[in-house]
Amino acid sequence: MHSASIIKMLNFVSYNPDIFKESEILLPNSLKMNRNRFTMKPLVKFQKNTKDYYLFGIRNVLYILQIYGRRINEGRFPYKLEEEENISKIIKLIKKDIEINLEKELDKKLIEIFGTEYVESRLDNFHRINRSLPKDPECGEIDSIAIDKRNKVVHVLEAKYVKTGIVPQEISNEIKKFFSPYSDDSKDYTKMLIKKNNFVSDNIDTFLEYFKIHNSKGWKTKPAFVTSETHFTAYLTKNKIKFIRLSKLEEYLKEFDECN
Repeated sequence: MHSASIIKMLNFVSYNPDIFKESEILLPNSLKMNRNRFTMKPLVKFQKNTKDYYLFGIRNVLYILQIYGRRINEGRFPYKLEEEENISKIIKLIKKDIEINLEKELDKKLIEIFGTEYVESRLDNFHRINRSLPKDPECGEIDSIAIDKRNKVVHVLEAKYVKTGIVPQEISNEIKKFFSPYSDDSKDYTKMLIKKNNFVSDNIDTFLEYFKIHNSKGWKTKPAFVTSETHFTAYLTKNKIKFIRLSKLEEYLKEFDECN
């Protein structure tokens, strides 16, 4: 590795003591999202006789190495990045790849359960269903539609990769993504899934015809989020939509057999 790259990496994880004033009281809670907190910058850089030195604790360096590694593999970062930072673009690519893999795994499981002929995935052009439908309706792309002929249910499923919040700030951010408190017209995940479900419900005859089902009597639609892990958001009293872990998908679908 080139020496310039090594120096750049060292500076990236080095704490800058000039960031804070000597008189400033550093409250741990106020630093939780600050990139210059010690848990994110485990090296302290100083100069002596025009040479650069780095002061560090081995355990702290190993600890932060695990944090950076785990968060990056999850498609996120330990603190907020600016949009123009190169690493921000890389993190977005990793997250997108995880999201696509989740959608593919959902598609695979649905085909195993219902068969290829009763599953439609990544529906972004609704002319695939019927040209009488708008090509790009306001509800947006639907990740998966699955037809349960036995129980007369059209499952409208949305694969969502959102890391479960652990600290209060992360939990708050997770809830805002699913339930925006700012506007009734806000495109939070829940409102958008309800729009998708309503669109399928309003055009259920057309969708069933696509799957060669010619009688819509007794049929209903059922929306649900499919996630890779359990979310606190699923247990909010305001939530009316099921959150299903991918590993529990078959168990969730069997509940409809038991209801009948």
